[in-house]
Amino acid sequence: MSLSTILLWSVLPPLIMMLWVWALRFPQSWILKTVVILEVLVMLLVLLIEFDARHVAGNGGWTMIFFAVFQIYAGIGIGLIRLVMWCSKSKP
Repeated sequence: MSLSTILLWSVLPPLIMMLWVWALRFPQSWILKTVVILEVLVMLLVLLIEFDARHVAGNGGWTMIFFAVFQIYAGIGIGLIRLVMWCSKSKP
């Protein structure tokens, strides 16, 4: 797998997730800071694994696929949590 593909699929999902959490505007400031730290750490781990796996034929890409799918589910979950917070706050 090429280096540009590894960088694209290892860096793009965390950036999208950070923008998503920022756009949801959680009232607690620690949530965005925690998400940024976790995303950077996991991104570095995925990059490390994929850089090593690209030298073995047929072995590269699995971590990035799992990571991207996990990011989708986590983004939906975070959106639902924010929706519940918003609905519970708007009730009189």
